[in-house]
Amino acid sequence: MKLVAICGALGLLLAGCMDIDQTASFSEDGALVIEVEARIKRQGWDMMPPDQRAEYLCGEPVTRNMPNGSMHASGETRSDIQLCSYRFTFPDPQDLPEDMPIYVDQEDGQLVITMGVLLEPKGEMNDVLRGIFAGASYVLRVNGDISATTATLAEDGRSTTRVISMVDAMGGDQRLGLRAWLAP
Repeated sequence: MKLVAICGALGLLLAGCMDIDQTASFSEDGALVIEVEARIKRQGWDMMPPDQRAEYLCGEPVTRNMPNGSMHASGETRSDIQLCSYRFTFPDPQDLPEDMPIYVDQEDGQLVITMGVLLEPKGEMNDVLRGIFAGASYVLRVNGDISATTATLAEDGRSTTRVISMVDAMGGDQRLGLRAWLAP
């Protein structure tokens, strides 16, 4: 019972503790670039054990090779948040890792990008995390010459965005994503 009360109190203290912004675009050489920025409240960040914080690669800049691409990660500690930035580069956009919730296809001569969220809390922590994520958002964005989209299209037609409540994003439900068709 005490654990439930403590978790509930933490949920109230840390509500809205993390926002994520995920953007897909293409470089001039045709590589798919995925940029992810996570903003974590310092209260929550400082409460994490050091080994758990280290898993986020959210400190000194680091570059790692991945299957079919590379990842660059860095972090910045500010007074109110821990900013974690990640840049994934995939030279062949149609050869992405299977666990990446982004899919690139060709359809009627157009490139089609489907982006989903990937948050998979499991078990008893799910309810605690829902409390902590209340009020936070997961933003999906595709940049390029967008000809059609299942999300909100910018006035200039150069980007499409979908903002999802972090609580709704939990569980990795792909239906919450967005789809964008890029003009040839």
